[in-house]
Amino acid sequence: MASDAGGGGGGDNEPHHVGFIVAKIVDMGHYDSKIAGREAVRLVREPSNPLDGNFIAVYNSRGEKVGNIQKTVVAVLSPLIDSQLLDRVEGIVPKDKYDAAQGRPCQVHLFARPASLPTVLAALKNGGLDLLGAERPETKWKSDRNVDNLFSLVGNARGKSQIPPMEAPGDVVKSELLDHQKEALGWLVHHEESDGMPPFWEERQEGGFRNVLSNESMEERPPPLKGGIFADAMGLGKTLTLLALIERTKTRHGDAEKPNQVKRPRVTLVVCPVSAFSAWLDQINEHIKPGSLNWYLYHGERTKDKNELLKNDLVLTTYTTLATEFDKQDSPMKEVDWFRVILDEAHVIKNPETKQTKAVIALNTERRWVVTGTPIQNNLFDLHPFMVFLRFHPFTTKSSWQRLIQGHKNGLSRLQNLLAAVSLRRTKDMETGSKRVNLPPKSVTEYYVHLSAEERGYYDQIEHEGRMKMKEFGDNDSILRNYSTMLYFVLRLRQLCNDVALCPLDRKLWLPAHPLEGWNIMQILSKEDLFLAPEVKDPDEDGSSNLCSSMPVSLLRKMLLLLEKPLEAEGFKILRLDGSMTLKKRLETIQQFANDGPDSPTVLLASLKAAGAGVNLTTASTVYLFDPWWNPGVEEQAMDRVHRIGQKKDVKVVRLIVKGSIEERILSLQERKKGLFANAFGKKGGKDNRDVRLEELQTMLGLNAALDV
Repeated sequence: MASDAGGGGGGDNEPHHVGFIVAKIVDMGHYDSKIAGREAVRLVREPSNPLDGNFIAVYNSRGEKVGNIQKTVVAVLSPLIDSQLLDRVEGIVPKDKYDAAQGRPCQVHLFARPASLPTVLAALKNGGLDLLGAERPETKWKSDRNVDNLFSLVGNARGKSQIPPMEAPGDVVKSELLDHQKEALGWLVHHEESDGMPPFWEERQEGGFRNVLSNESMEERPPPLKGGIFADAMGLGKTLTLLALIERTKTRHGDAEKPNQVKRPRVTLVVCPVSAFSAWLDQINEHIKPGSLNWYLYHGERTKDKNELLKNDLVLTTYTTLATEFDKQDSPMKEVDWFRVILDEAHVIKNPETKQTKAVIALNTERRWVVTGTPIQNNLFDLHPFMVFLRFHPFTTKSSWQRLIQGHKNGLSRLQNLLAAVSLRRTKDMETGSKRVNLPPKSVTEYYVHLSAEERGYYDQIEHEGRMKMKEFGDNDSILRNYSTMLYFVLRLRQLCNDVALCPLDRKLWLPAHPLEGWNIMQILSKEDLFLAPEVKDPDEDGSSNLCSSMPVSLLRKMLLLLEKPLEAEGFKILRLDGSMTLKKRLETIQQFANDGPDSPTVLLASLKAAGAGVNLTTASTVYLFDPWWNPGVEEQAMDRVHRIGQKKDVKVVRLIVKGSIEERILSLQERKKGLFANAFGKKGGKDNRDVRLEELQTMLGLNAALDV
């Protein structure tokens, strides 16, 4: 527990680790949720608790309440917390045997400013609490410079250049890996099979082990960090590399068990959006020898028997499926000790409060991989759930992340070193090994569209009303409480940029009459200006020039439906791919579009989200983006479903932008977020998500000319 506003500078009165006391977590039998082994827990002060005004609740790493700290301890700590003599407290539950009737031991680490230290020490002594792991008097407080040096040492010591590339097991993987994929496979294997201590841990001369950042102590050796973040840019073949990793595990270990030794199942669980199933299945069919990999699709109608899952080498499921089963005690997902868990398109767990994030964090496994080409969607805190999933201490607690990274003046350089230790990131234009990844070029053209006089009149009216409403709400808290109302104006402006037909027939309904709480704005956002875009042609190999296969992309389904009739009237053969389709229908649509026969469809109308995650659409070579999205990573994903390994033609992306509108402001916001990502996944002193939401809204309505993300 603590203040999540962690300190930035390195002054003499900055909070420092004082030491820790051992307390008991009690009343655990009152809660269904548990603590799994060694775990960082969140301690939350609850002064209004009717049973005890000193109450401190305990929450596990999945955000579930599991108990509270014993009364004798909170009687001492709570007054220190309430008077701000203690800056924060953080809990670590060791992996020790304990008597449930007596409560579970918990290390409560204390942080205070030097000026408050005498009072804190006196209160602990008077309260009969023994302070352990305290700094010796002759030892100076750990300075910011020393902490920065620790990050630098970790980043330099765990570089990737010394790790040799590795071939895929040729007896099961049919395809030769590209050079950058061999490098990635070597890096993945190196991290999985490392027996070293995780970063920032050291063995103490007097025995035991200590985390040099948090001063957390433990008697047993901390388990190695068997996993990391695989963040290669989209389209570089991460799926095939991961399949090679899975097959290598099977061929190296699966048949090499001793005759009398119990053979442990080595099942890999892959969690991904439903749209990514097709990519995994296509890669298996294309690159893996038939019969060499047993897989199971845990989706829709599925088994409840964990033994059925253990018969396979690979189990595929979705984040949504895990979320729906999170509260079910009999879910086989919870019962299996997975050999490896891979989170594909892992950026979807950026919100730590959602059930799907809590569900993946709770999975039982030793080897954990975060896989995404767009690890940052909004701000630095998007990376924090990755650290929790990887169990990378001390960054598993929000307060430690804020104090050491996001809220610190040197957070950017620290993050660079942190990511150097646990991540692999290459882009398409980066030198990887002996040669560059061989992909055809991609060009992005912005084509500006002008509203008619009538459309401009409607647009200016809605924008004016939105600005007035925002000023009417006044302070920031009031604006955020009425966030859905303000999004209503954003919706109308975006609809008018596409086509007036997307707005209600009754123009009285264009403006909100009341706050739209609980309304899903994403369902109806959606340019019938496709034919205003410059014609994009691509010469075939025989010298002829035919219109290449194209993929118009809009945010959601309504705009795609509006495009169908005019396209069909012009003689195009079209298909549609959107989120309303079943998994079977999506797979059929992707397969139909991949057919390059003379009568095959040449236009795929795709929603931004359905075309943005885990699908291979290299049949197309031209992408039309109808409505820009403020998160550039989402658009990049849609582009890179076309521009990826397997593409033979030059890729052209045409972005249709309405001049003098909200869409130009979205482009400006995108550029700032791209800068955030380019600067090693972050920026100095990242902002709270609440502030980012407010500034984005101000930018959308033209009330904030300069946005500092």
